Amino acid sequence: KYKTRAESKKSIKKTTQMALKRIQKELNQLEKEPLAGVNVTTTDNNLFTVNVTITPTQNSPYYEAIYQFCVKFPPDYPFKAFELTCMTEIYHHSMRKDGCFCCSLNGKLRDNWSPALQLKLILVDVVKLLDSPVSKDFGEPCGSCEIFDESRKDPELFLRKARTHMIDTVYKWRKHRYFFLRKIKQEKFLPGRLSSTLFREMMSF
Repeated sequence: KYKTRAESKKSIKKTTQMALKRIQKELNQLEKEPLAGVNVTTTDNNLFTVNVTITPTQNSPYYEAIYQFCVKFPPDYPFKAFELTCMTEIYHHSMRKDGCFCCSLNGKLRDNWSPALQLKLILVDVVKLLDSPVSKDFGEPCGSCEIFDESRKDPELFLRKARTHMIDTVYKWRKHRYFFLRKIKQEKFLPGRLSSTLFREMMSF
């Protein structure tokens, strides 16, 4: 039996409402039981797009940096996995230059996804990836990856490169921070009214 257009719209709306209810529940849980070094916020009350910042521990080669991630939930969540992208430049064998995860966290965000999984569990794995990047717990990347081979053949070299890259990235931001503060002051910046041009300049560093 084929569904009418009205029935299809009603079904989609019901699925979306289920997704929103599940996402809100997970966000409430993260608020009540937050992960150390992890901050989760929503974008303009849009629960389907969530911003995550992770501050690695002192044992991590990425210590002193703050990494931003973007989580995009599909309308049929949790039956389909969400997209997780690293928005901060990083030298890591499990993350491509576009921010996507090479290893997909042992397939949890792909073939091995299950509705029983949730954002908090995935973030726990991401924290481990940042704190222990030479760990072999997350499997091999999807496709060839020179950084992955390096991390396996010469872990110490990989850790030195990861640390150096992190320091260079942080220094680059700090070097230009005062330039952007002056620009913001000149534009008489008000919250929510940062010009798109200045925003692109900031994101380019």
